[in-house]
Amino acid sequence: MHKALLRTRHALRAFVTAVVPLILAAGCSLYRGAPLPPADLPLRAETPSPAQIGEDLERIGNPLLASREVELGDTLDPDEAALLALVLNPDLVAARDARGEATAQLLQAGLLPNPSLAGEADQPYGSQAQGLVTALNFGLSIDARTILTLPVRREVAQKGLEQVDLGIAWQEWQVAQNARLLTTRLAWLERRLVLLAGEIAIEADTTSALERAVAAGDVTIAQLGVQRAALEAFRRQRDDLEQVAAETRADLLGMLGDPAGLDPEVRVVSPSDLQPPPPGVGEIIRDCLTRRLDLEALRRGYQAQDARLRQAVIEQLPNVTIGVVRQRNESSVEFLGGLVNVSLPIFDRNQAKVALESATRERLRHEYEARVVATRASLDALTRVGQVIARRLPEVTSSIAPLARIEAVERVAADRGDLDRLVYQTVRTSLVEQRLQEATLAQGLAETWVGIATACGGVNPISRASEVAA
Repeated sequence: MHKALLRTRHALRAFVTAVVPLILAAGCSLYRGAPLPPADLPLRAETPSPAQIGEDLERIGNPLLASREVELGDTLDPDEAALLALVLNPDLVAARDARGEATAQLLQAGLLPNPSLAGEADQPYGSQAQGLVTALNFGLSIDARTILTLPVRREVAQKGLEQVDLGIAWQEWQVAQNARLLTTRLAWLERRLVLLAGEIAIEADTTSALERAVAAGDVTIAQLGVQRAALEAFRRQRDDLEQVAAETRADLLGMLGDPAGLDPEVRVVSPSDLQPPPPGVGEIIRDCLTRRLDLEALRRGYQAQDARLRQAVIEQLPNVTIGVVRQRNESSVEFLGGLVNVSLPIFDRNQAKVALESATRERLRHEYEARVVATRASLDALTRVGQVIARRLPEVTSSIAPLARIEAVERVAADRGDLDRLVYQTVRTSLVEQRLQEATLAQGLAETWVGIATACGGVNPISRASEVAA
């Protein structure tokens, strides 16, 4: 009896000795901890250098954004802001990590299933065990259905990775365009603040002069009240614009990751460099639908779902497990054979999964159609608004020069005392209001172009403008 137990232990030891090295030799990844940083730690201690930004842009390689050198000087234009957001935006840094997850899924889909190794040792014992040997039974098997569905699973993972890549690229485009929009808006807000600052200084001087004239009895208190009301109206307008400008600057810096030391001035283009939008959405919609990466991502997602449906249909077939078996019975007779296990699809024929995948594919089809309709509606609204602004802007611009000539003549006359100061201020106020209106319309047209480019997925037309407004 003691010898029989000893032989059993030897057989089990031999089995473990053969199997454990195979498992260890398969190779395992090591765990490395990665604790979260403190919440008060900034994402970037300092703004990266232009060389670092250039390297990051080359590595990112967004197909919708043409790379260029970013000069981190005293001023920042909309294109530079877009590229900085592409590199510095923390949401994009997190979004790009999704590609690693999709890549891992593609790797997993391309792997063959692990085979199953089974072993059994039966030691005869008792009064009839004399002369018998330990019976051994070893089997190696693999799931045949996972091999059959391997090409489909690879296709699903590949389309999923492509969808993730396109989704990240489209998100990058959206963030970059938002940075363009905020930079454009901030530039025109600050342009209007400059106009208001100059006018408020002149209005304040005029108010002081009228106060002295009231004291001397040369003008009435009613005339001073009109002037004081005009001054306070400009001050209220300045205060409102300063608040909006501060919020816009904060949003822009937040989009850039709020790196330490970055608080640039922004540049504004001349209104004459802003082109009118196309006359209708019909001229651009086909090109826009071709360029939109989110629509292409939805198409890849639909293709991946179609492959999942095909996989579910294949999985209706009976699951088969095949393998080889080697045995030695207690009489020391050895056997070599095979095994086949077949699941019988009597109750569950995978009909629920087929129905689910089919319904999901239909939902993705409708989501794609809805996105196309929303794109067309957005572009139609933007082009209509842009056309209205484009018609109004030249009218306002052309009215400025005549008013400026009249204002210059009346200013000289008012300084000599030949013209009532309030009469001059009426023309002066009208001139400033027209300049402010021109800046407001130019901002609206510039933002419309950014919106069209964002919705269309194309190159920003504003980037053609290079002249800086005085």
